[in-house]
Amino acid sequence: MIWGVFVFVFVFVFTSVWYKKYMSTHNQIKNDGDVPILYKGMKFDAFKNYNLEYFKKAHGEVNIYVLKTKLNSVDMNGGIRKMKLREYCDAIEDKELYFKTEDGYDFLKIIGLKQKVSRVFDTFLKDVYERDKNTIKDMVVYKDCSFWMGGKGTTTGWHTDRDDLSYLYVLQGKKRIQLVSPEFNGRMYEKKLFSFGARWSEMDFQQVDYETYPLFKDVPVMTYTLEAGDCMYIPKDWWHCVENLEPTIGITYKLFRFRHIKTLLSECIRKGYSILKGHEMFDISKLLKSNLSEEEIEEMKKQLFP
Repeated sequence: MIWGVFVFVFVFVFTSVWYKKYMSTHNQIKNDGDVPILYKGMKFDAFKNYNLEYFKKAHGEVNIYVLKTKLNSVDMNGGIRKMKLREYCDAIEDKELYFKTEDGYDFLKIIGLKQKVSRVFDTFLKDVYERDKNTIKDMVVYKDCSFWMGGKGTTTGWHTDRDDLSYLYVLQGKKRIQLVSPEFNGRMYEKKLFSFGARWSEMDFQQVDYETYPLFKDVPVMTYTLEAGDCMYIPKDWWHCVENLEPTIGITYKLFRFRHIKTLLSECIRKGYSILKGHEMFDISKLLKSNLSEEEIEEMKKQLFP
């Protein structure tokens, strides 16, 4: 019993001291030269037919799980709706429905396109490999893809991603993306919510309440409009929010180098600190159980882990 108390106190003190030290630098972190890069008009030939009509016709019978959220809300605060991809394409104008897949939900793999997408991006990013191949710490050890399909007016609110190297490519449509350097972390009003690999802001980027969030008023915001064929590099830890200006499809290609292990470890410590502080924890199983039947959850598991 005594040892248990000792271990608990040690863990609490360690995580509190570490996280306070981390936050003191996190809120004042300086830009290390890693900045957003917009590659205009790439228009990868292999992707030229990947539009709404293609996905509806070729993969319309695939069951998908769509986020149903309020505009600009934290993605995980909404619900999940199961539907056919063709049904979603027909309902694309519903601003509260947004088909976003990432992390464990590997839609491109499910429909058999992930390897092709990876080959195209690997060719485009060959310079990254050439630059980093001589040092183990910079070796690319893992790759992943996210897929985004949403109607005009669908949004993703202010957040940061802890992904290593991230490239957003627009297949069809038009997106507006706003970005803020991590040197202004202390002015972004981070939500007391733990989601592994991401941080979310309390602010509504479309209607900022400057009385409630006065420190944001003078934060410099970079704004870009991405059209079909454009690709943007989004640096790790940069705040960004996105609005689809018309029905839009996009892919995010992510590379993880060996050095990313430090980020994973820091996220584990951040989780422990968040638990001790009583912050809200994102629980995917709770979200699924509150929105899907047991049969639908089992079906989803079989689709994701065949």
